[in-house]
Amino acid sequence: MIKTKVGLFGGTFNPIHNGHLIIANHVRSVFRLDKIIFVPSYAPPHKTEFLPPEHRSEMVRRAIRSNINFEISHMEIDRGGESYTLDTLQYFLSLDNNKNKEVSFIIGSDAFTQIATWDDYKTLLSLCRFIVVTRPNQYQIDAEAEKECDYTIKTLGLADYNIEILSIPRIDISASYIRRSIRAKKSVQYLVPDIVIDYISEKNLYL
Repeated sequence: MIKTKVGLFGGTFNPIHNGHLIIANHVRSVFRLDKIIFVPSYAPPHKTEFLPPEHRSEMVRRAIRSNINFEISHMEIDRGGESYTLDTLQYFLSLDNNKNKEVSFIIGSDAFTQIATWDDYKTLLSLCRFIVVTRPNQYQIDAEAEKECDYTIKTLGLADYNIEILSIPRIDISASYIRRSIRAKKSVQYLVPDIVIDYISEKNLYL
């Protein structure tokens, strides 16, 4: 039986923006995945500024609804509590309707280089393929981000784990910049899907 290839893309999505959509589409294309499943977190353990999950999930739903290859999962929101990747992956893989799915987990290079600080990270990495997307900042180029990932793999002894490093088109869009711009009443057109901008305006979010 041919397995459905899916990529799990977790995050706060506070708000979802065009950078997220470009990353998801690029990963799906390069690795020929059938689906990208966006998984909005309920309560990210390392962040303090985030909207209630119902707003963030609704923005994701609206942003992806025109793409038949994108889906949303509310598994973390329905579970409640702090959202840990290990719990999410174990839960997703345990579901009967996911037995015939080949799963990849999408993670940013900035998070991956800190993976040793995560609880039981080697168990986490053993569960599925990890696709590490380079996310260089204004002081860093793709090659430097890739070098940091390679260094992390070498120093932590992760060579035998299924880890793929993927350079993505350079996208200098951040959710924090978008939130600041909205508060300052600056335009975020072309940074965020119009349908999400409309929702933010309708609900007076980030003001």
